[in-house]
Amino acid sequence: MKFPIKLNYKYVPNFLRKIIPNHFSPIYLFSGQELSTANYHKAISCFKFGKTYKTTESGRHKLTNDLLLSRISKDEIILDVGASTGVTSYELIKALNFTFSKYFITDLNLKLFYNKLGNKYFFFNESNQCILIADEYFIVYYNELSWCKFLFRDTVSYQSKKEMNHFNLVCKDVDDLIRNDSRVVLYQYDVFKQWDHINPTIIKVANLFNLVYFSEIEVIKAFGNLFSVLKELGIIAVIDNRDIEKSSIFIKEGNGVVLLESINGGSEVQSIIMQHFK
Repeated sequence: MKFPIKLNYKYVPNFLRKIIPNHFSPIYLFSGQELSTANYHKAISCFKFGKTYKTTESGRHKLTNDLLLSRISKDEIILDVGASTGVTSYELIKALNFTFSKYFITDLNLKLFYNKLGNKYFFFNESNQCILIADEYFIVYYNELSWCKFLFRDTVSYQSKKEMNHFNLVCKDVDDLIRNDSRVVLYQYDVFKQWDHINPTIIKVANLFNLVYFSEIEVIKAFGNLFSVLKELGIIAVIDNRDIEKSSIFIKEGNGVVLLESINGGSEVQSIIMQHFK
């Protein structure tokens, strides 16, 4: 990580925000006031799980969604992988006008645990590992700094998930949806393991398959897991919009895939997938 310590953006003047590392602090999740959708996602996006950040926002997949809409029927079984807070899943569901058979919103990290000790918030993943410490002024990535691990080792070591507060990382719209529509399922899923539910006809993977997060071998393995459960002639969309929205839309034909459409040059791993699944 380039900047393991960031300032709360509130204390950085506008003209310095592109120079000094800063972020919308996650402490605002507990301010007692409901955050706007945009600010909620800003707060969530500072969390880092392993190599991946919980980065997302509305409107990221419009071009891909438009293309999928032209090919999706009303009886599709949709598997949305790496959906983060689910905001982009919700946008696709709305665009579909809720016409589908089943929609799985999945991510490896759906829950976060925390404790407030003094003026500091300590955040833990589901494996009881501290991933971040935040207070009014600073955001510190605990695992990235040896001096931080030394300084807070006793504070962190005695804390147990059983004694912590926790919250779901999905946005309110998704939380409401899964309570009211049994066709929409929130599910913890590791893409390096086999999908063990009903076989999907549409798979959407956004901002997960790239060579920053995974090696080429890992991408092939993870894509292979999804390919193996996708129904014949099913569609798999691989999206990468770290800069602009780029995506590769494949269709499954026999033992390989055919590139259906490439948006803005396609995803970073498009050629890797086409080479190994042909």
